Amino acid sequence: MPGIRLIVGLGNPGEQYARTPHNIGFDALDCFAARNGACFRRAFGLQAWALTWQKDGSPVHLLKPRTFMNRSGVAVRKALRRWRIRPEETLLVYDEVALPLGRLRIRLRGSAGGHNGVTSVISELDNLTDLPRLRLGVGPRPPGDQLVDYLLGTWEPDLQPRATALAEDGASALEMILRDGVEAAMNHWNSVKTERHLNDNADTGVLS
Repeated sequence: MPGIRLIVGLGNPGEQYARTPHNIGFDALDCFAARNGACFRRAFGLQAWALTWQKDGSPVHLLKPRTFMNRSGVAVRKALRRWRIRPEETLLVYDEVALPLGRLRIRLRGSAGGHNGVTSVISELDNLTDLPRLRLGVGPRPPGDQLVDYLLGTWEPDLQPRATALAEDGASALEMILRDGVEAAMNHWNSVKTERHLNDNADTGVLS
């Protein structure tokens, strides 16, 4: 399959949404940027923050939409057009309440699964679902009508270290995807059965 040229973290802009489960996609991209000495800047005309990383002489773009979650696809569509990137070269990174906190799953394609940000991206790309994605587990799903409050509320203090570890593992998965390809990373990370913590022997080296 083609290499990844665009990585999109999904989240909501604004300090009130920082350190919330719904913004773990942003957090993983921020960890990746910090490890590799890069920083996001406002990308005018894209409604997003962006940075460009050079991998073996080829640019890889990282994008965090500045729209709210349910309009994430607007920035993605504009970025694909500006940088002439195909959807299958685009990786989405986002929270997944159906996975336990700390669990990662990589997929080559699939439906939105009820995620408003993914729904927006698929809609803006004419209902195309062949988009690789890195899902970061923030579950279990709370009961009844508490889902929105959970996703948009800040992490409980006892869960914050595990959320931080999840973002770091997300960054490690991104490094492996760019270094070894999506399928190799999928074979590795999808086989990890237990939740990972900050003292695990994760691959946290800087991407070369």
